[in-house]
Amino acid sequence: MTATFRTPTLCKYPDCKAVARATWAFVPLCPGHHLTIRHETMNYYANKFSYQHRQHYLQIEPLVREAREAYSKLVKRQRGKGEELSDSLGSTRQQGLDLSF
Repeated sequence: MTATFRTPTLCKYPDCKAVARATWAFVPLCPGHHLTIRHETMNYYANKFSYQHRQHYLQIEPLVREAREAYSKLVKRQRGKGEELSDSLGSTRQQGLDLSF
């Protein structure tokens, strides 16, 4: 039996070569950058500074958009391009239930 090894996913923060152990908005990050962005985000939502001052998050922001789009496409493929979802909502509407948000 041959052992197969998977190449570890590296942190996507610019110029970081550490192994990613966590994700932030679907972007793989090493523990250090994950913690840094987490603290920065907590301070941002506590109104301690403006969006433009989120220097670490803004480094991965383009990757966040790409990751969301890729994940969205994956989910749509798995759902049969949304047909199952629209069918279930359609049948719910026929029963007189309103699921609008």
